[in-house]
Amino acid sequence: MMLRVRRGSLALAFFFDAITQACHPGPPEKYIAFFSLPAKERPVALRKFSIPDQIEIYLYATTRQAPPEIGLAYPLAANGRAVIPDLLSRLQKTSDTREIEQLFNVFEIMGCVHPELQGDEVLIRRLHAIADSVRDDRRRRLANWSIATIEGRRSCSSGAGPP
Repeated sequence: MMLRVRRGSLALAFFFDAITQACHPGPPEKYIAFFSLPAKERPVALRKFSIPDQIEIYLYATTRQAPPEIGLAYPLAANGRAVIPDLLSRLQKTSDTREIEQLFNVFEIMGCVHPELQGDEVLIRRLHAIADSVRDDRRRRLANWSIATIEGRRSCSSGAGPP
């Protein structure tokens, strides 16, 4: 009896592992070396990729693996204005609410590390237009919370989340 239960448990474990691998495959092949690095080395390594690749790596690391590596938003945001066109393009193309949330997170950090973005009316209008199109109420509030940082209406040091 015990042997049958163990075999059944083992078969069930293999089944769930196969399902998990099918639903959450590993990183794209060209990023495997990056994800093989120790986590503390990844922020520096991220900067060696092109901006579109940095965005792809960041989105994979924050939406498709556990635990999410949200700290990779900082080196991405450090690119400053150079990253804005690619971030906006990706925001406009994706319907994945997790990706939208993470991309707005980068803009929020940019508002903190690049205060010169505060008051950029063209950028702020474009971000509001994208945020307004987000159907998920929670993520729309998070997007507007991030935009408030770029607008200068919210301090970067305020730790409280959106209402």
